[in-house]
Formats: sequence, C-alpha cells, structure tokens
Amino acid sequence: MKSYSTIPRMFLMFSIACTQSIKEDPITDTEDTQDSDCALGVFYSDVDDDGFGDAMNWVSACEQPDGTVLDASDCDDTDPFVNSESVETCNQKDDNCNGQIDDGVGEVWYADRDDDGYGDMNSSQQACENPEGYVSNDEDCKDNDDSIYPGATEVCDEVDNNCDGVVDEGLLVTYYADNDYDSFGDPNNTVESCSAIDGMVAIGGDCDDGSAGVYPGAVDGCNTIDDDCDGDVDEDVKLGWSLMTIDTQTMQVYEINTSNASVTSVVNVQSGFTGINSMDVWEDGTSIVHSNAGSVLS
Repeated sequence: MKSYSTIPRMFLMFSIACTQSIKEDPITDTEDTQDSDCALGVFYSDVDDDGFGDAMNWVSACEQPDGTVLDASDCDDTDPFVNSESVETCNQKDDNCNGQIDDGVGEVWYADRDDDGYGDMNSSQQACENPEGYVSNDEDCKDNDDSIYPGATEVCDEVDNNCDGVVDEGLLVTYYADNDYDSFGDPNNTVESCSAIDGMVAIGGDCDDGSAGVYPGAVDGCNTIDDDCDGDVDEDVKLGWSLMTIDTQTMQVYEINTSNASVTSVVNVQSGFTGINSMDVWEDGTSIVHSNAGSVLS
C-alpha cells in the first residue's frame, strides 16, 4: 500500500527555492572581504635590481611583491647598467633605453670624398669607430679636389690651393698702368695678377704717367718739373750753383756764403736795366743775370 506525503505542494516549492538561494550566496570571512576591496596595482619585475622594471614582465597585486618596481622603462633587465637614466657609452648597447645604440657618443668624423686625407667640416657624423670614407680632421677647404688641401703647393690659379684662406699668396705680381709707354707705371693705378697685362708694367714710380719724358731715372732738366720723380725739381741742373741775392735799389748782385752768411759782390747791373727776370749760375761759377734788357755775364 503506497503512502503519500501530506505536505502541501506550495510549501514544498517555497522550501526548494530558499535552499537554492542560500547556495548561490558566497561564503566570505573578514580577510576575503578585505582582499576584494583592495586597489590592485601593476608591478614590474626588476631582476637586475637597478630600480627600473621590465615592461614585459609584470604582475597585478594589492601589495608590491618583492623584486618588483613601479617603473617599466628598463630595456634590458639583466644588466644593471642599462636603464633609462644610464649614460650612453661606446659599447654597442642602448645604455639609456632610448631606442638607439651608441648615439651621441664617440668621435666626430668628417667626410673625405676626394680621399686626400683631409675632411669636409660641413659633412660629419659622430661614431665610436671610424666610418669608411671619413677622417678625423676637418681641414679640407674643397673636398671634391684631391689637389687642394692644407700643405699643398700654391699655384697661381685664383684658387686657395693650400687652404690657408689666401688665394695665390706669394705668386701675384703688382702691375702698374703705363699710359705714356715709358716703361714705368702709375703707382695709383695697379692690378695684381699672375701674368702680364697689356698696357701695364711691373715697375711703378711714374709721377706723371701722361708724359713719356717723366719717369724715375730721367734727366732732370731746368724746366720746373720733377723729371726724374725723386720729389725735387731741377736739382740736377742746379748742382753747384751759388746762392745769389740782388739789391734792387743799387742793382748789385751778391753771392751769399751760407757758412758764415757773408756776401760778395758778383756783378753790377747797369742802370739802364729796368728789371731782372732771372739768373743762372753754372757749375764753373759763371753766372748770367737775365733781364728784359739783355743778359750780363759775370
């Protein structure tokens, strides 16, 4: 004979529902509650203990684990000398973790395109080792010509062959304009050149380039002109002349002795002469007084 429960169906359904609700609630103690409320942080492994972490090796935790740091800038966590604050050195490594190897270190090298051993100051690169086609100096003033470099022989070609900043030094000749064709040029009209120039000569000193009879070494005639360009006028024809003076009241001519300031009568001009225009005294002591009435020889 079967027996049946007399528990009402509605009560049974309620009981089952309550049982299911209890199973779904988590069972937590005080510690679990605290862990679920912590602020999680990200920590990076610092194997080389340099204070900089490996961005590819991290952990998320409420508290910082041993051997981790908050920084993630170490590009080689096995080398304590490699990190974002290291100084770059020549070692084929990216010491400061900026993505470049040996940047900003080493010597400065200069391009030597003409292969003369001297580099171009306007074309350089910094490197730990000598790059091919570069040299350690920047002294070439024309790096596309292997005949131009410091110490090269200067030639007269309007080019600075030896890179000393001067063109054709020691080779240029000063030429002077010779307009009167007397072979002496005008010192105020010059040109520097490696070769002769038409209408110009290599000797200057002409004090009147418009007169062929006036030049250094010419005979100085009695013409009130500095024929020989020595700064004195008529000094050759006056050589040995005496110093004379004329008393225009008595018409007496005197020679002056410059050593003692004494005078000696030389000639008396006749009263018929109305004036004396000039007087020549020759080297033999003979003097001629010229006037508008004639000449008197003494």
